[in-house]
Amino acid sequence: PTGRFADMGSGAVVKRDAGECYILTAAHVLVGYRARRARDEYAGPDCLLTLGVYEGDAKPARWVAWASCVTPDSLLRSCSDDGATLQDLAVLKVGGALALDPPAYGKAQNAFSRFEVAARSDDPAEGVGRMPPPLELDRSRRALAHGADLSVCGWASWRDSMRQLYLDRSRCLGVDSGLIRSRLWVHAGSSGGPCVN
Repeated sequence: PTGRFADMGSGAVVKRDAGECYILTAAHVLVGYRARRARDEYAGPDCLLTLGVYEGDAKPARWVAWASCVTPDSLLRSCSDDGATLQDLAVLKVGGALALDPPAYGKAQNAFSRFEVAARSDDPAEGVGRMPPPLELDRSRRALAHGADLSVCGWASWRDSMRQLYLDRSRCLGVDSGLIRSRLWVHAGSSGGPCVN
C-alpha cells in the first residue's frame, strides 16, 4: 500500500522487554490539538502509525516498526480545565517490524510526503528488537519543586534547519493537578518528546 504522512511527532520509549515496547507521545499528534478539531483517521483501518528511530545528528530517522495506540479514545480526547485543550498524553505499543520506501525520513520528505510499505511484520518481537532502550521514569511521585531545572527534547527531522536532536532548557513554574507548567519551547515535529529534570 501507498499513502502519505498525516502528521508527525516525537516520543520516548518508556518500557521495553523481550516481547513488548511502549512509547509515550502527545495525543494531539493523533487526534488534533484541540478536542473540537479532533481528527478520527488515527484509528481507521487505512492508518498506519509508523515509528522512526533517531540515529544521530544530521542523519534521518530510519523507519523500523509500526504501532497501535493503546490509550482509550476518551482519554486521548480528555481536556484540561479550559474544556478545549487536550491533556495531551498517548501511549503507543509496537506491533511489529516495518520497512518503508523511502527507508528514512530525510531531506527529500516533509510532513505530507508519500511513502510505500515495502515490508511489514505482525510479530511484536521483531519490532521491539529494533527499538532503543527505554527512558528511565521517576516513579517515586516526589513533588517537582518550583524553579527546578527542566529540559525537553524532540527531533523535528523534516526541517532542514533542525537536523539534530532539539533541546530546550527552562525551569518549572509550578505543578497543577499533575501537569508541569514551564516556558519550554517545542518546535513542530518535536511534540511528544520527553521532559526531563
